[in-house]
Formats: sequence, C-alpha cells, structure tokens
Amino acid sequence: MIVPVDRYMQTGLNDTFPTSKNLQMSNLISFTSEELYTVSSIGTVLLALLLTIEEYLHRQSKISGHTISGLLLVAMALATIPHVIAFATLQQVLINLPIFLLIPYFSEAAAMRWSNLVGKYRYRDRIGPVLPLGVPVGVVFAWLIILYCSFFTATIVATLLSFSPFHSMWFVPLFAALLCVLYDLIIDPINVAAGNWSWSEELQNPVWLNRKLGASWYNIPTGNFVGWFLIAFLTLSLTTLLGGLPVLSLEPEAKSMLVAFPLLWQSFVLVFRALEAQRFQFPHLAIASALYSLSMAVLFLWWLRS
Repeated sequence: MIVPVDRYMQTGLNDTFPTSKNLQMSNLISFTSEELYTVSSIGTVLLALLLTIEEYLHRQSKISGHTISGLLLVAMALATIPHVIAFATLQQVLINLPIFLLIPYFSEAAAMRWSNLVGKYRYRDRIGPVLPLGVPVGVVFAWLIILYCSFFTATIVATLLSFSPFHSMWFVPLFAALLCVLYDLIIDPINVAAGNWSWSEELQNPVWLNRKLGASWYNIPTGNFVGWFLIAFLTLSLTTLLGGLPVLSLEPEAKSMLVAFPLLWQSFVLVFRALEAQRFQFPHLAIASALYSLSMAVLFLWWLRS
C-alpha cells in the first residue's frame, strides 16, 4: 500500500493505512497476487534472456535494432507493471509516472545538447527508435525501471531497519540514488563495449566538473555518474514529497514474494550482466555485478525471514 506524505507522516513504516477503494490499482485491475507474480516472473526471465542474447540478435541482419528494443520494452513492462498494480494507487501512478519519465528524458536531452554538462556522448542507431530531442525510447524506460527498483529497494531497507517516517523520507531518495549510480557504474562500460552508445575521447569536455574530479571510469567521464546521482536524487525526492513512500508491513501474512520483486529482478538481471562483463573481458565489473546480485538476494532473504 502507498500513502501520501501528509498521511505517511502520521504513521510508521510497519503500519497500514486504508486507501480509497476506487483509487487502488489492484481494485481497478482485478488480478490475484499469484497471477501478478507469475507475470512479473515471466517478464524478468524474458528480460534476462534478451539481455543475454542481445548481441547475437543484433548480428542477425533480419532483426532490426527497433525490434530488439521493442522486445526489451515488452519484457520490462511484463516485469514491472504487475508490481505497480499490486502496490500503487491510481493517484500515485498519475503523480509519479510523469516524474519518472520526464525528468530523465529532459536531463538526457540537455546532456546530449550541452556536452559540458557530463561529457560528450551519443547513442547508436541499434538502441532503437528515438524521441524528439534525440533521446531513445529505450533509454527513458531503462531510467524508469532502474529508478523504480532502486526506490522500492531503498524502501525495503528502511522498513527492515525500522526507520522513522521522517528519516525514511530522506534516506530512501538518497540511498536509492546511490544504488542507481552503482548500477550505472556496472552497465555503462558494458553498453559502450556492446556498441549501444559511445563517449568522446575528450574526457575534459565537462569543464565544470570533470576537471575538478579528474578521474574517469573505463574511459567514461566522472561527470556522468555525478549526473546520474543528481537526476536520480531529484526524481526520487519529488516522488517522495508529492506521492509518498510505500508503507510495508513486517507482519508474516503481508510479506509476499511480490513485495520484494525489485530485489529479485536486480539479482537475476545482474547475474547476466556479470556474464556479459566477463565476455567483454571486464573481470572487475563481472565481480562487482555478481556481488551486487548477491547483495540483492541476501536482502530478499532478510525480508522474508525478518
């Protein structure tokens, strides 16, 4: 269940608060929790499979990059939408969905237009159809999935640590933004190696930031990761303030596997990212990806056993 901030401030993470029936997504779209979990599982497996064979599909001349991107988007939707149906209200979706889509979209457009912000980069045609301002559809929806999973993961951590509502409102956006950066530290070099996008060799381009920090990560400017943190933190802070945080219960009957779906999704997908990193001869990224996957699996077990 998800409650607005004004009510959330009056209740704890382990409490529940009734919401209007006609606004609850699970009442608007009638599915059992088992059906929702099954669809999420199918989407997760399909997504992991597509990520594994993506390079092979790109080498097949009969399969266009747009088709592959479309399949990835379908898998993302199958994996994520059931979780939203189970835990969001219609009001929550109407408030948060534009925030999750528009802030990353315009941030990407600005970064591509003004290379001094984070560094000069460009997306390749193989990544799929492009929206106005030059941002690929797949990139926007990838932001959406990463933000959503990080947001819910941070909420689970806050629940397990019994944080107060006030502390959770600050902890969740901050911790989730750090998770987003950690995820990008793994996937960005892999995607560059796979040919999905490329960075300019002139790493000094983002004058305002990178010349101060100096370092780069696998020839990717530091400003990119600082930008990821700022965009994620801004997006998730607005989500928290305007839409509220999920209120999760530690009662045994309330702790279904569907609640912790974002943990499973990240754990499962990052196993395949580790294999991909090893294929591109990035052993350190493969280890990091495997450790990230393991940490999500441990967090999932902690949730079920707490």
